[in-house]
Amino acid sequence: SDMITLSFPYTVMPPHNQYGSAEDLLHKAHDLAAQYMKKDRRGGGTMLGHCLHVATELAHAGQPTPVICAGMLHDIVEDSPVTVAYIDAMFGGDIGHLVDVLTKRGAGSKHERRYLERLAVAGPQPITIKLVDNTHNLQGCMHLKRPREYVKYGKKIQKIGADILGENNPFVLTHLRALRSAEAELANMPA
Repeated sequence: SDMITLSFPYTVMPPHNQYGSAEDLLHKAHDLAAQYMKKDRRGGGTMLGHCLHVATELAHAGQPTPVICAGMLHDIVEDSPVTVAYIDAMFGGDIGHLVDVLTKRGAGSKHERRYLERLAVAGPQPITIKLVDNTHNLQGCMHLKRPREYVKYGKKIQKIGADILGENNPFVLTHLRALRSAEAELANMPA
């Protein structure tokens, strides 16, 4: 099921700001994701299920409300007509900035390099979201057309995460386990 209870106990945000309470923001993020992230994922499940998984993992780890909301909305600009300007207007600049950093702007190696460079200098919150996102993606990457390329990309995310958060950070370690598991699956696949 793609529904989630939105009473995250670890939200860290002032009780109310001009965009609403922490609970209001979480509900708005959920509703926006539910409206636009209905299609199926290449690795299985739905886009909404993936976004909810990322947000839930961040919430359970005690991340602040803006990080949880950005986790829920991390793919929305790439996969819908929603813009970063709309996210800014609805949720505020903190969430809008995180979604902006996490938004890829095109395909191909040049765009990937620019995205990774932007991620590498954006601070701990965006890479934390990206590690949770990529951990979940790695769990389904063997069903993709080019799983080896995805594992190679995961190694780049791993390096950025370790550089910013440290090798012993729980998000970095969880991602590393998913990466190693995907590598082991690849080793057993025909070339």
